[in-house]
Amino acid sequence: MAPHCLRFTPIALVLAIVSCSLMWSAQAFAMNKCDAGKLRCVSKLVACLLKVEATALRRGLPVDSTKLQTCLDKHDGSTPAKGCFGKLEAKQNPGKVDTLCTVTGDSDALKTLATAFVGTTLAEIALDHPLVEPPNRCHPALGKCVAKLLDCEVKADAKATKKGLLSDPRTLERCRDKLLDPGGLRGCADKAYARQDPAKPDTLCDVPDDGPTLRLATLGFLADVETVIGATVITRLLDEEGDGTHSVERSYRVAADDDGNAYVTGYFSDNAFRVTATRAVTQIIDASGDGTNPLDGARAVATDGAGNAYIAGEFSDNVFRVTPGGAITQIIDATGDGTNALNLPRAVATDGAGNVYVAGAGSRNVFRITPAGAITQLISASGDGVHGLDGPSGLSVDPAGNVIVTGRWTSNAFKISPAGAVTQIIDSSGDGVRSLFSPIGVATDDASNVYVVGSLSNNAFKITPAGVVTQIIDSAGDGTHAFMFPRGIAADGAGNVYLTANESRNAFKVTPAGAISQIFDAESAGKLDILQPEGIAVDADDHLYVTSFFPVRAFRIRNP
Repeated sequence: MAPHCLRFTPIALVLAIVSCSLMWSAQAFAMNKCDAGKLRCVSKLVACLLKVEATALRRGLPVDSTKLQTCLDKHDGSTPAKGCFGKLEAKQNPGKVDTLCTVTGDSDALKTLATAFVGTTLAEIALDHPLVEPPNRCHPALGKCVAKLLDCEVKADAKATKKGLLSDPRTLERCRDKLLDPGGLRGCADKAYARQDPAKPDTLCDVPDDGPTLRLATLGFLADVETVIGATVITRLLDEEGDGTHSVERSYRVAADDDGNAYVTGYFSDNAFRVTATRAVTQIIDASGDGTNPLDGARAVATDGAGNAYIAGEFSDNVFRVTPGGAITQIIDATGDGTNALNLPRAVATDGAGNVYVAGAGSRNVFRITPAGAITQLISASGDGVHGLDGPSGLSVDPAGNVIVTGRWTSNAFKISPAGAVTQIIDSSGDGVRSLFSPIGVATDDASNVYVVGSLSNNAFKITPAGVVTQIIDSAGDGTHAFMFPRGIAADGAGNVYLTANESRNAFKVTPAGAISQIFDAESAGKLDILQPEGIAVDADDHLYVTSFFPVRAFRIRNP
Protein backbone atom coordinates (compact mmCIF):
# COMPACT_ATOMS: atom_id res chain seq x y z
CA MET A 1 0.00 0.00 0.00
CA ALA A 2 2.73 2.48 0.94
CA PRO A 3 4.50 2.45 -2.44
CA HIS A 4 1.17 3.08 -4.20
CA CYS A 5 0.35 6.01 -1.92
CA LEU A 6 3.77 7.49 -2.49
CA ARG A 7 3.29 7.21 -6.25
CA PHE A 8 0.40 9.69 -6.07
CA THR A 9 0.70 13.08 -7.66
CA PRO A 10 0.48 15.82 -4.98
CA ILE A 11 -3.27 16.28 -5.35
CA ALA A 12 -3.88 12.55 -5.50
CA LEU A 13 -1.86 12.41 -2.29
CA VAL A 14 -4.62 14.49 -0.72
CA LEU A 15 -7.03 11.67 -1.49
CA ALA A 16 -4.65 9.09 -0.09
CA ILE A 17 -4.66 10.96 3.22
CA VAL A 18 -8.42 11.35 3.08
CA SER A 19 -8.84 7.65 2.32
CA CYS A 20 -6.60 6.57 5.19
CA SER A 21 -7.63 9.21 7.73
CA LEU A 22 -11.28 9.67 6.87
CA MET A 23 -12.89 6.82 4.98
CA TRP A 24 -10.97 4.09 6.79
CA SER A 25 -10.82 5.83 10.18
CA ALA A 26 -12.27 4.55 13.42
CA GLN A 27 -15.15 6.93 12.79
CA ALA A 28 -17.00 4.31 10.74
CA PHE A 29 -20.40 5.47 9.66
CA ALA A 30 -23.51 4.30 7.88
CA MET A 31 -24.18 6.38 4.81
CA ASN A 32 -27.02 8.83 5.51
CA LYS A 33 -27.88 12.45 4.69
CA CYS A 34 -25.19 13.83 6.99
CA ASP A 35 -22.55 11.36 5.80
CA ALA A 36 -23.21 12.15 2.15
CA GLY A 37 -22.74 15.81 3.07
CA LYS A 38 -19.41 15.05 4.73
CA LEU A 39 -18.08 13.42 1.60
CA ARG A 40 -19.21 16.40 -0.43
CA CYS A 41 -17.22 18.60 1.97
CA VAL A 42 -14.13 16.56 1.14
CA SER A 43 -14.86 16.83 -2.57
CA LYS A 44 -15.21 20.62 -2.27
CA LEU A 45 -11.96 20.78 -0.33
CA VAL A 46 -10.15 18.88 -3.10
CA ALA A 47 -11.62 21.20 -5.73
CA CYS A 48 -10.51 24.26 -3.72
CA LEU A 49 -6.94 22.95 -3.37
CA LEU A 50 -6.87 22.17 -7.08
CA LYS A 51 -7.91 25.69 -7.99
CA VAL A 52 -5.18 27.18 -5.82
CA GLU A 53 -2.57 24.89 -7.37
CA ALA A 54 -3.74 25.47 -10.95
CA THR A 55 -3.66 29.27 -10.51
CA ALA A 56 -0.09 29.13 -9.21
CA LEU A 57 1.02 26.82 -12.01
CA ARG A 58 -0.40 29.07 -14.71
CA ARG A 59 1.58 31.97 -13.29
CA GLY A 60 4.75 29.92 -12.81
CA LEU A 61 4.66 30.62 -9.07
CA PRO A 62 4.88 28.39 -5.99
CA VAL A 63 1.57 27.50 -4.37
CA ASP A 64 0.46 30.07 -1.79
CA SER A 65 0.19 28.22 1.54
CA THR A 66 -2.14 30.90 2.97
CA LYS A 67 -4.64 30.12 0.22
CA LEU A 68 -4.40 26.43 1.04
CA GLN A 69 -5.18 27.33 4.64
CA THR A 70 -8.19 29.32 3.43
CA CYS A 71 -9.47 26.19 1.66
CA LEU A 72 -9.13 24.22 4.88
CA ASP A 73 -10.84 26.92 6.93
CA LYS A 74 -13.85 26.84 4.63
CA HIS A 75 -14.34 23.18 5.38
CA ASP A 76 -13.17 22.81 8.95
CA GLY A 77 -13.35 26.28 10.45
CA SER A 78 -12.26 27.35 13.93
CA THR A 79 -15.90 28.05 14.78
CA PRO A 80 -17.91 24.77 14.76
CA ALA A 81 -20.92 26.20 12.92
CA LYS A 82 -18.77 28.06 10.40
CA GLY A 83 -16.91 25.40 8.45
CA CYS A 84 -18.55 22.96 6.03
CA PHE A 85 -18.40 20.16 8.58
CA GLY A 86 -19.52 22.47 11.36
CA LYS A 87 -22.62 23.43 9.41
CA LEU A 88 -23.46 19.78 8.95
CA GLU A 89 -23.14 19.23 12.68
CA ALA A 90 -25.42 22.20 13.33
CA LYS A 91 -28.04 20.73 10.98
CA GLN A 92 -28.26 17.43 12.84
CA ASN A 93 -31.74 16.69 14.12
CA PRO A 94 -32.16 14.09 16.91
CA GLY A 95 -35.66 13.49 15.60
CA LYS A 96 -34.30 12.41 12.21
CA VAL A 97 -31.86 9.55 12.61
CA ASP A 98 -30.59 9.81 9.04
CA THR A 99 -29.18 13.29 9.74
CA LEU A 100 -26.93 12.11 12.59
CA CYS A 101 -23.20 11.43 12.25
CA THR A 102 -19.90 12.06 14.00
CA VAL A 103 -18.17 15.17 12.68
CA THR A 104 -15.32 15.60 15.17
CA GLY A 105 -13.10 12.82 13.84
CA ASP A 106 -13.51 14.05 10.29
CA SER A 107 -12.46 17.57 11.24
CA ASP A 108 -9.32 16.01 12.69
CA ALA A 109 -8.72 14.35 9.33
CA LEU A 110 -8.89 17.75 7.63
CA LYS A 111 -6.41 19.11 10.16
CA THR A 112 -4.10 16.27 9.10
CA LEU A 113 -4.32 17.69 5.62
CA ALA A 114 -3.37 21.09 7.00
CA THR A 115 -0.29 19.62 8.65
CA ALA A 116 0.74 18.05 5.35
CA PHE A 117 0.22 21.08 3.10
CA VAL A 118 0.15 24.37 4.99
CA GLY A 119 3.55 26.01 5.34
CA THR A 120 5.06 24.02 2.48
CA THR A 121 4.29 24.43 -1.19
CA LEU A 122 3.07 21.44 -3.15
CA ALA A 123 6.08 21.74 -5.42
CA GLU A 124 8.45 21.56 -2.45
CA ILE A 125 6.69 18.48 -1.14
CA ALA A 126 6.98 16.86 -4.55
CA LEU A 127 10.66 17.68 -5.00
CA ASP A 128 11.47 16.37 -1.51
CA HIS A 129 10.03 12.99 -2.47
CA PRO A 130 11.81 11.23 -5.33
CA LEU A 131 8.76 9.09 -6.19
CA VAL A 132 6.47 12.04 -6.83
CA GLU A 133 6.83 14.22 -9.89
CA PRO A 134 6.69 18.03 -9.49
CA PRO A 135 3.16 19.33 -10.10
CA ASN A 136 2.39 20.50 -13.61
CA ARG A 137 -0.61 21.29 -15.79
CA CYS A 138 -1.54 17.63 -16.13
CA HIS A 139 -1.75 17.08 -12.38
CA PRO A 140 -4.62 19.50 -11.73
CA ALA A 141 -6.55 17.78 -14.51
CA LEU A 142 -6.02 14.43 -12.81
CA GLY A 143 -7.08 15.90 -9.49
CA LYS A 144 -10.27 17.24 -11.01
CA CYS A 145 -10.98 13.75 -12.33
CA VAL A 146 -10.73 12.39 -8.82
CA ALA A 147 -13.00 15.16 -7.50
CA LYS A 148 -15.57 14.12 -10.12
CA LEU A 149 -15.17 10.53 -9.04
CA LEU A 150 -15.90 11.47 -5.43
CA ASP A 151 -19.04 13.33 -6.49
CA CYS A 152 -20.21 10.38 -8.61
CA GLU A 153 -19.75 7.89 -5.78
CA VAL A 154 -21.34 10.17 -3.20
CA LYS A 155 -24.42 10.54 -5.39
CA ALA A 156 -24.56 6.76 -5.87
CA ASP A 157 -24.36 6.22 -2.10
CA ALA A 158 -26.96 8.88 -1.38
CA LYS A 159 -29.37 7.48 -3.96
CA ALA A 160 -29.07 3.97 -2.55
CA THR A 161 -29.47 5.22 1.02
CA LYS A 162 -32.74 6.96 0.22
CA LYS A 163 -34.06 3.57 -0.90
CA GLY A 164 -32.67 1.81 2.17
CA LEU A 165 -30.21 -0.16 0.03
CA LEU A 166 -26.50 -0.76 -0.12
CA SER A 167 -24.65 1.03 -2.90
CA ASP A 168 -24.56 -1.16 -5.98
CA PRO A 169 -20.91 -2.08 -6.72
CA ARG A 170 -21.76 -1.97 -10.44
CA THR A 171 -22.80 1.68 -10.10
CA LEU A 172 -19.57 2.50 -8.26
CA GLU A 173 -17.64 0.70 -10.97
CA ARG A 174 -19.29 2.88 -13.60
CA CYS A 175 -18.13 5.91 -11.63
CA ARG A 176 -14.57 4.61 -11.76
CA ASP A 177 -14.88 3.89 -15.46
CA LYS A 178 -15.56 7.60 -15.97
CA LEU A 179 -12.17 8.21 -14.41
CA LEU A 180 -10.26 5.45 -16.14
CA ASP A 181 -11.62 3.62 -19.15
CA PRO A 182 -10.33 0.01 -19.12
CA GLY A 183 -10.76 -0.27 -22.88
CA GLY A 184 -9.01 2.85 -24.13
CA LEU A 185 -8.48 6.58 -23.68
CA ARG A 186 -12.07 7.63 -23.03
CA GLY A 187 -11.79 8.00 -19.26
CA CYS A 188 -11.33 11.39 -17.63
CA ALA A 189 -7.77 10.69 -16.49
CA ASP A 190 -6.95 9.03 -19.80
CA LYS A 191 -8.04 12.17 -21.65
CA ALA A 192 -5.69 14.20 -19.48
CA TYR A 193 -2.94 11.82 -20.43
CA ALA A 194 -3.84 12.11 -24.14
CA ARG A 195 -3.46 15.91 -23.96
CA GLN A 196 0.18 15.66 -22.97
CA ASP A 197 2.59 17.44 -25.31
CA PRO A 198 6.19 16.12 -25.39
CA ALA A 199 7.28 19.62 -26.41
CA LYS A 200 5.82 21.03 -23.19
CA PRO A 201 7.36 19.27 -20.17
CA ASP A 202 4.89 20.92 -17.77
CA THR A 203 2.03 18.95 -19.38
CA LEU A 204 3.61 15.54 -18.75
CA CYS A 205 2.51 13.10 -16.04
CA ASP A 206 2.33 9.34 -15.71
CA VAL A 207 -1.31 8.30 -15.90
CA PRO A 208 -0.69 4.57 -16.45
CA ASP A 209 0.97 4.42 -13.02
CA ASP A 210 -1.48 6.78 -11.36
CA GLY A 211 -4.46 4.93 -12.81
CA PRO A 212 -4.34 1.76 -10.69
CA THR A 213 -3.42 3.86 -7.66
CA LEU A 214 -6.39 6.17 -8.13
CA ARG A 215 -8.61 3.10 -8.40
CA LEU A 216 -7.10 1.82 -5.16
CA ALA A 217 -7.94 5.11 -3.48
CA THR A 218 -11.63 4.54 -4.19
CA LEU A 219 -11.85 1.05 -2.74
CA GLY A 220 -12.76 2.58 0.61
CA PHE A 221 -16.22 3.23 -0.78
CA LEU A 222 -16.78 -0.44 -1.44
CA ALA A 223 -15.52 -1.29 2.04
CA ASP A 224 -17.65 1.43 3.62
CA VAL A 225 -20.99 0.77 1.99
CA GLU A 226 -23.53 0.08 4.68
CA THR A 227 -27.25 -0.24 4.93
CA VAL A 228 -29.74 0.23 7.73
CA ILE A 229 -32.68 -2.11 8.30
CA GLY A 230 -34.58 -0.69 11.25
CA ALA A 231 -31.90 -0.32 13.92
CA THR A 232 -29.65 -2.89 12.26
CA VAL A 233 -26.54 -1.62 10.44
CA ILE A 234 -24.81 -3.97 8.00
CA THR A 235 -21.25 -3.16 6.91
CA ARG A 236 -19.30 -4.99 4.24
CA LEU A 237 -15.87 -5.94 5.57
CA LEU A 238 -14.37 -8.19 2.92
CA ASP A 239 -14.90 -9.41 -0.64
CA GLU A 240 -12.96 -11.41 -3.23
CA GLU A 241 -10.17 -8.81 -3.31
CA GLY A 242 -9.05 -9.75 0.20
CA ASP A 243 -6.41 -7.28 1.34
CA GLY A 244 -5.91 -5.95 -2.18
CA THR A 245 -2.87 -8.14 -2.78
CA HIS A 246 -4.04 -11.56 -1.63
CA SER A 247 -7.49 -12.66 -2.79
CA VAL A 248 -10.11 -14.80 -1.07
CA GLU A 249 -11.78 -17.80 -2.66
CA ARG A 250 -14.82 -19.20 -0.85
CA SER A 251 -15.08 -17.70 2.64
CA TYR A 252 -16.23 -20.51 4.91
CA ARG A 253 -16.08 -19.57 8.57
CA VAL A 254 -15.69 -16.43 10.65
CA ALA A 255 -14.62 -15.74 14.24
CA ALA A 256 -14.32 -12.55 16.29
CA ASP A 257 -12.08 -11.54 19.19
CA ASP A 258 -12.67 -9.23 22.15
CA ASP A 259 -11.22 -6.24 20.28
CA GLY A 260 -13.73 -6.38 17.44
CA ASN A 261 -11.39 -8.01 14.94
CA ALA A 262 -12.97 -10.51 12.56
CA TYR A 263 -11.14 -13.55 11.14
CA VAL A 264 -12.27 -15.07 7.86
CA THR A 265 -11.01 -18.23 6.15
CA GLY A 266 -10.47 -18.66 2.42
CA TYR A 267 -11.31 -22.30 1.70
CA PHE A 268 -10.07 -22.52 -1.88
CA SER A 269 -7.39 -19.84 -1.54
CA ASP A 270 -5.84 -21.66 1.46
CA ASN A 271 -5.54 -18.55 3.59
CA ALA A 272 -7.14 -16.47 6.34
CA PHE A 273 -7.60 -12.75 6.95
CA ARG A 274 -7.95 -10.43 9.91
CA VAL A 275 -10.31 -7.46 9.49
CA THR A 276 -9.97 -4.86 12.23
CA ALA A 277 -12.76 -2.78 13.74
CA THR A 278 -11.69 0.00 11.34
CA ARG A 279 -11.92 -2.40 8.39
CA ALA A 280 -8.18 -2.76 7.75
CA VAL A 281 -7.68 -6.14 6.04
CA THR A 282 -4.54 -8.27 6.49
CA GLN A 283 -3.75 -11.79 5.34
CA ILE A 284 -2.47 -13.63 8.42
CA ILE A 285 -1.68 -17.03 6.91
CA ASP A 286 -1.47 -18.55 3.42
CA ALA A 287 -0.89 -21.94 1.82
CA SER A 288 2.70 -22.00 3.09
CA GLY A 289 1.35 -22.40 6.62
CA ASP A 290 4.22 -21.94 9.08
CA GLY A 291 6.82 -22.20 6.32
CA THR A 292 7.38 -25.90 6.90
CA ASN A 293 3.90 -27.34 7.22
CA PRO A 294 1.40 -26.21 4.54
CA LEU A 295 -2.20 -25.07 4.96
CA ASP A 296 -4.66 -26.68 2.55
CA GLY A 297 -8.42 -26.05 2.62
CA ALA A 298 -8.65 -23.36 5.32
CA ARG A 299 -12.06 -24.11 6.74
CA ALA A 300 -12.53 -23.51 10.47
CA VAL A 301 -11.32 -20.59 12.58
CA ALA A 302 -11.50 -19.66 16.26
CA THR A 303 -9.95 -17.09 18.59
CA ASP A 304 -8.92 -17.05 22.25
CA GLY A 305 -8.79 -14.39 24.96
CA ALA A 306 -5.16 -13.57 24.16
CA GLY A 307 -6.01 -12.54 20.59
CA ASN A 308 -4.59 -15.66 18.96
CA ALA A 309 -6.37 -17.06 15.91
CA TYR A 310 -6.57 -20.78 15.13
CA ILE A 311 -7.05 -21.94 11.55
CA ALA A 312 -7.79 -25.54 10.56
CA GLY A 313 -6.63 -26.97 7.23
CA GLU A 314 -9.20 -29.55 6.21
CA PHE A 315 -7.03 -31.22 3.58
CA SER A 316 -3.63 -30.64 5.22
CA ASP A 317 -5.05 -32.28 8.39
CA ASN A 318 -3.64 -29.68 10.76
CA VAL A 319 -4.31 -26.56 12.82
CA PHE A 320 -2.18 -23.43 13.14
CA ARG A 321 -1.98 -20.76 15.83
CA VAL A 322 -1.41 -17.19 14.60
CA THR A 323 -0.45 -14.73 17.33
CA PRO A 324 -1.41 -11.02 17.27
CA GLY A 325 2.21 -10.38 16.30
CA GLY A 326 1.96 -12.71 13.31
CA ALA A 327 3.94 -15.72 14.59
CA ILE A 328 2.57 -18.94 13.09
CA THR A 329 2.85 -22.34 14.78
CA GLN A 330 1.35 -25.70 13.86
CA ILE A 331 -0.25 -27.12 17.01
CA ILE A 332 -1.55 -30.45 15.67
CA ASP A 333 -1.17 -32.45 12.45
CA ALA A 334 -2.40 -35.69 10.92
CA THR A 335 -0.68 -37.76 13.61
CA GLY A 336 -3.16 -36.42 16.17
CA ASP A 337 -2.02 -37.45 19.64
CA GLY A 338 0.49 -39.94 18.25
CA THR A 339 -1.90 -42.85 18.58
CA ASN A 340 -5.15 -41.53 17.17
CA ALA A 341 -4.98 -39.73 13.81
CA LEU A 342 -6.57 -36.42 12.82
CA ASN A 343 -8.32 -36.40 9.44
CA LEU A 344 -10.39 -33.65 7.80
CA PRO A 345 -10.57 -31.14 10.67
CA ARG A 346 -13.77 -29.14 10.15
CA ALA A 347 -14.26 -27.41 13.48
CA VAL A 348 -12.07 -25.67 16.04
CA ALA A 349 -12.93 -24.02 19.38
CA THR A 350 -11.18 -22.60 22.44
CA ASP A 351 -11.92 -22.23 26.16
CA GLY A 352 -11.05 -19.66 28.81
CA ALA A 353 -8.01 -21.64 29.94
CA GLY A 354 -6.33 -21.42 26.54
CA ASN A 355 -7.10 -24.99 25.46
CA VAL A 356 -7.87 -25.58 21.80
CA TYR A 357 -10.31 -28.23 20.55
CA VAL A 358 -10.32 -29.75 17.07
CA ALA A 359 -12.91 -32.04 15.48
CA GLY A 360 -11.76 -34.45 12.78
CA ALA A 361 -14.71 -35.23 10.51
CA GLY A 362 -12.81 -38.00 8.72
CA SER A 363 -11.16 -39.47 11.82
CA ARG A 364 -14.46 -39.13 13.75
CA ASN A 365 -12.89 -37.72 16.89
CA VAL A 366 -12.10 -34.60 18.91
CA PHE A 367 -8.75 -33.54 20.37
CA ARG A 368 -7.76 -31.08 23.09
CA ILE A 369 -4.45 -29.20 22.77
CA THR A 370 -3.31 -27.50 25.98
CA PRO A 371 -1.31 -24.24 26.05
CA ALA A 372 1.75 -26.41 26.80
CA GLY A 373 1.11 -28.46 23.65
CA ALA A 374 -0.18 -31.68 25.22
CA ILE A 375 -2.65 -33.41 22.89
CA THR A 376 -5.45 -35.69 24.10
CA GLN A 377 -8.28 -37.40 22.25
CA LEU A 378 -11.54 -36.65 24.07
CA ILE A 379 -14.04 -38.63 21.99
CA SER A 380 -13.85 -41.13 19.15
CA ALA A 381 -16.22 -42.83 16.75
CA SER A 382 -17.61 -44.87 19.64
CA GLY A 383 -19.19 -41.71 21.06
CA ASP A 384 -20.46 -42.39 24.57
CA GLY A 385 -20.02 -46.14 24.11
CA VAL A 386 -23.63 -46.65 23.12
CA HIS A 387 -24.26 -43.94 20.54
CA GLY A 388 -21.64 -43.46 17.84
CA LEU A 389 -20.09 -40.27 16.46
CA ASP A 390 -19.62 -39.78 12.71
CA GLY A 391 -18.67 -36.66 10.77
CA PRO A 392 -18.14 -34.26 13.72
CA SER A 393 -18.58 -30.81 12.18
CA GLY A 394 -19.49 -28.42 15.01
CA LEU A 395 -17.67 -27.54 18.24
CA SER A 396 -18.42 -25.22 21.14
CA VAL A 397 -17.29 -24.88 24.76
CA ASP A 398 -19.70 -23.71 27.48
CA PRO A 399 -18.72 -21.56 30.52
CA ALA A 400 -18.30 -24.68 32.67
CA GLY A 401 -15.70 -26.08 30.29
CA ASN A 402 -17.94 -28.72 28.73
CA VAL A 403 -17.13 -29.41 25.09
CA ILE A 404 -20.07 -29.85 22.74
CA VAL A 405 -19.63 -31.67 19.43
CA THR A 406 -22.17 -32.46 16.72
CA GLY A 407 -22.17 -35.66 14.67
CA ARG A 408 -23.28 -34.69 11.20
CA TRP A 409 -23.84 -38.21 9.88
CA THR A 410 -25.09 -39.70 13.17
CA SER A 411 -27.49 -36.73 13.62
CA ASN A 412 -26.62 -36.22 17.28
CA ALA A 413 -24.55 -34.14 19.68
CA PHE A 414 -22.41 -35.00 22.70
CA LYS A 415 -21.29 -33.16 25.83
CA ILE A 416 -17.79 -33.93 27.10
CA SER A 417 -17.17 -32.78 30.66
CA PRO A 418 -13.80 -31.41 31.85
CA ALA A 419 -13.33 -34.77 33.58
CA GLY A 420 -13.85 -36.59 30.29
CA ALA A 421 -17.38 -37.94 30.80
CA VAL A 422 -19.21 -38.26 27.47
CA THR A 423 -23.00 -37.87 27.25
CA GLN A 424 -25.28 -37.76 24.22
CA ILE A 425 -27.57 -34.71 24.65
CA ILE A 426 -29.65 -34.95 21.47
CA ASP A 427 -30.16 -37.44 18.66
CA SER A 428 -32.14 -37.71 15.45
CA SER A 429 -35.42 -37.77 17.40
CA GLY A 430 -34.88 -34.10 18.22
CA ASP A 431 -37.40 -32.98 20.80
CA GLY A 432 -39.43 -36.15 20.36
CA VAL A 433 -41.81 -34.55 17.88
CA ARG A 434 -39.54 -32.72 15.44
CA SER A 435 -36.47 -34.63 14.24
CA LEU A 436 -32.85 -33.50 13.87
CA PHE A 437 -31.00 -34.38 10.71
CA SER A 438 -27.39 -33.59 9.77
CA PRO A 439 -26.40 -31.09 12.50
CA ILE A 440 -23.47 -28.94 11.42
CA GLY A 441 -23.37 -25.90 13.69
CA VAL A 442 -23.47 -25.71 17.48
CA ALA A 443 -23.31 -22.82 19.96
CA THR A 444 -23.55 -22.27 23.72
CA ASP A 445 -24.61 -19.27 25.82
CA ASP A 446 -23.58 -17.92 29.23
CA ALA A 447 -26.18 -20.12 30.96
CA SER A 448 -24.64 -23.25 29.37
CA ASN A 449 -27.62 -23.82 27.10
CA VAL A 450 -26.66 -25.61 23.89
CA TYR A 451 -28.05 -24.76 20.45
CA VAL A 452 -27.81 -27.22 17.57
CA VAL A 453 -28.80 -26.54 13.97
CA GLY A 454 -30.06 -29.29 11.66
CA SER A 455 -28.91 -28.52 8.13
CA LEU A 456 -31.20 -31.05 6.44
CA SER A 457 -34.12 -30.92 8.90
CA ASN A 458 -34.22 -27.12 8.48
CA ASN A 459 -34.50 -26.39 12.18
CA ALA A 460 -32.59 -25.70 15.39
CA PHE A 461 -32.94 -26.95 18.96
CA LYS A 462 -32.12 -25.67 22.42
CA ILE A 463 -30.85 -28.13 25.03
CA THR A 464 -30.79 -26.86 28.62
CA PRO A 465 -28.19 -28.02 31.18
CA ALA A 466 -30.99 -30.19 32.63
CA GLY A 467 -31.43 -31.89 29.26
CA VAL A 468 -34.71 -30.31 28.16
CA VAL A 469 -34.86 -30.19 24.35
CA THR A 470 -36.95 -27.55 22.53
CA GLN A 471 -37.18 -26.66 18.86
CA ILE A 472 -36.62 -22.90 18.49
CA ILE A 473 -37.03 -22.46 14.71
CA ASP A 474 -38.08 -24.58 11.75
CA SER A 475 -38.34 -24.27 7.98
CA ALA A 476 -41.15 -21.69 8.34
CA GLY A 477 -38.58 -19.22 9.69
CA ASP A 478 -40.40 -16.18 11.05
CA GLY A 479 -43.64 -17.20 9.35
CA THR A 480 -43.00 -14.97 6.36
CA HIS A 481 -39.43 -15.79 5.39
CA ALA A 482 -38.36 -19.43 5.07
CA PHE A 483 -35.42 -21.02 6.87
CA MET A 484 -33.82 -23.51 4.48
CA PHE A 485 -30.51 -25.43 4.71
CA PRO A 486 -29.17 -23.68 7.83
CA ARG A 487 -25.41 -23.69 8.28
CA GLY A 488 -24.08 -21.35 10.94
CA ILE A 489 -25.24 -20.65 14.49
CA ALA A 490 -24.03 -18.32 17.26
CA ALA A 491 -25.38 -17.15 20.62
CA ASP A 492 -24.74 -13.99 22.62
CA GLY A 493 -24.49 -13.55 26.38
CA ALA A 494 -28.17 -12.72 26.72
CA GLY A 495 -29.25 -15.98 25.11
CA ASN A 496 -30.20 -14.61 21.70
CA VAL A 497 -29.47 -17.09 18.93
CA TYR A 498 -28.39 -16.13 15.41
CA LEU A 499 -28.54 -18.46 12.41
CA THR A 500 -27.62 -18.37 8.73
CA ALA A 501 -29.57 -20.28 6.09
CA ASN A 502 -27.76 -21.10 2.86
CA GLU A 503 -30.63 -22.02 0.56
CA SER A 504 -33.04 -19.27 1.67
CA ARG A 505 -30.10 -16.79 1.62
CA ASN A 506 -30.96 -15.13 4.93
CA ALA A 507 -30.23 -14.92 8.64
CA PHE A 508 -32.48 -14.97 11.71
CA LYS A 509 -32.48 -13.95 15.36
CA VAL A 510 -34.32 -15.98 18.00
CA THR A 511 -34.75 -14.34 21.41
CA PRO A 512 -34.86 -16.25 24.72
CA ALA A 513 -38.62 -15.65 24.72
CA GLY A 514 -38.88 -17.35 21.33
CA ALA A 515 -39.49 -14.31 19.12
CA ILE A 516 -38.12 -14.93 15.62
CA SER A 517 -37.07 -12.15 13.27
CA GLN A 518 -35.24 -12.11 9.97
CA ILE A 519 -32.05 -10.02 10.14
CA PHE A 520 -31.47 -9.84 6.39
CA ASP A 521 -32.07 -11.63 3.13
CA ALA A 522 -30.84 -11.12 -0.40
CA GLU A 523 -33.68 -8.73 -1.21
CA SER A 524 -34.59 -6.67 1.86
CA ALA A 525 -30.96 -5.83 2.64
CA GLY A 526 -30.32 -4.48 -0.82
CA LYS A 527 -27.29 -5.40 -2.85
CA LEU A 528 -25.62 -7.63 -0.28
CA ASP A 529 -24.65 -10.12 -3.01
CA ILE A 530 -25.10 -12.99 -0.58
CA LEU A 531 -25.89 -16.22 -2.37
CA GLN A 532 -24.64 -18.71 0.19
CA PRO A 533 -24.60 -17.43 3.82
CA GLU A 534 -22.28 -19.65 5.82
CA GLY A 535 -20.37 -18.71 8.94
CA ILE A 536 -21.66 -16.57 11.77
CA ALA A 537 -20.03 -15.30 14.97
CA VAL A 538 -20.77 -12.79 17.72
CA ASP A 539 -18.28 -10.57 19.57
CA ALA A 540 -18.20 -9.18 23.10
CA ASP A 541 -20.32 -6.20 22.04
CA ASP A 542 -22.93 -8.51 20.49
CA HIS A 543 -22.05 -7.47 16.95
CA LEU A 544 -22.54 -10.22 14.41
CA TYR A 545 -20.14 -11.32 11.70
CA VAL A 546 -21.43 -13.27 8.70
CA THR A 547 -19.67 -14.81 5.72
CA SER A 548 -20.99 -15.78 2.31
CA PHE A 549 -19.33 -18.82 0.75
CA PHE A 550 -20.06 -17.54 -2.76
CA PRO A 551 -19.65 -14.85 -3.77
CA VAL A 552 -17.05 -14.10 -1.13
CA ARG A 553 -18.40 -11.62 1.39
CA ALA A 554 -17.95 -10.84 5.07
CA PHE A 555 -20.23 -8.45 6.95
CA ARG A 556 -20.43 -6.92 10.39
CA ILE A 557 -23.96 -6.45 11.71
CA ARG A 558 -24.64 -3.98 14.52
CA ASN A 559 -27.86 -4.10 16.55
CA PRO A 560 -29.13 -7.33 14.97
